[in-house]
Amino acid sequence: MLWTVDQSRATIDGVDLGPPGPLPEQAHLGDFWIPQKGMFVVGEAYFEG
Repeated sequence: MLWTVDQSRATIDGVDLGPPGPLPEQAHLGDFWIPQKGMFVVGEAYFEG
């Protein structure tokens, strides 16, 4: 299941991290490019080394 995130907020030790938004350079984990917009996903994944 996949939902888009329209609004969000986050704090660390009481410090507001600001609104969500795209990074200047898109981040990735190996071959997986992390989306530049807010998404909430529920699912399963399996990794083999």
